[in-house]
Amino acid sequence: MNVKLIKLTKDDIEHIRSIYKWNIAEKRKDLYSCDEIDNEYEKHMTFERFYPLMARNILSGQMDNYIIVDSETEQAVGRLQAFDYNGRNKSIEIGYYFPPEFRGKGYGIAMMETLLTEFFSDEEMKLNKIVAETAEGNTASNKLLQKFGFKVDARMREHYWFGEEKQDQLIYSILRSEWCR
Repeated sequence: MNVKLIKLTKDDIEHIRSIYKWNIAEKRKDLYSCDEIDNEYEKHMTFERFYPLMARNILSGQMDNYIIVDSETEQAVGRLQAFDYNGRNKSIEIGYYFPPEFRGKGYGIAMMETLLTEFFSDEEMKLNKIVAETAEGNTASNKLLQKFGFKVDARMREHYWFGEEKQDQLIYSILRSEWCR
């Protein structure tokens, strides 16, 4: 299985519409973000309100948004965000999301293989480190990161609250020298 990472522009309306639909349909947003979820705001979020927010995010340049596309079917299967690029320290943080219908099908593995190869070979960024954070209870994400050689750099105790359940946040990283052998 192969995937493509397509960097979004404000004109990628159909891909942005996919992200909007995934966001609205996701039943457990609290598991996929450490941001506080405003259910009242979410209930009234229309695509007409979502699109300008997403376009502004894309145009700001503070975060690169990618859609993950199955190379064979050309279907959007997930999203990737790359942010907090530090040119001095040659590092960037990533976050990714797959809607329920695309989980457990190998897209995460294909995405990570593509991401690491493309990001570490990018001559403009010249990355030395890629960082990812996840809750300790997110077994799938923890396994994916470990499979590709990410190491736990830090543990933030009781950082995530899922109702009354508290979980530590794990901060992972992989160095260019660990991937590009």
